[in-house]
Amino acid sequence: MNHLLDILADNANLVYLSDLHDGSYRSSVISALQSISPEDYQLQDWQEAYIYITKKSPAPLCQPIQLRDALISSLNP
Repeated sequence: MNHLLDILADNANLVYLSDLHDGSYRSSVISALQSISPEDYQLQDWQEAYIYITKKSPAPLCQPIQLRDALISSLNP
């Protein structure tokens, strides 16, 4: 299985993984997140993606769907 962050960057058509932080790509990243089924990745993968993209710790004991939705919400202006 491919790494979630790499898949997000690929699905958002980003050149660099660090572009996941760039606000000008928000809509592409949100679309990429919406295209991924939360159950396809482990909780740890979603936690890592949440921390990498938001630079914040997620709420404890979240489920993958909660983390994906929280990540999408954090990217919405």
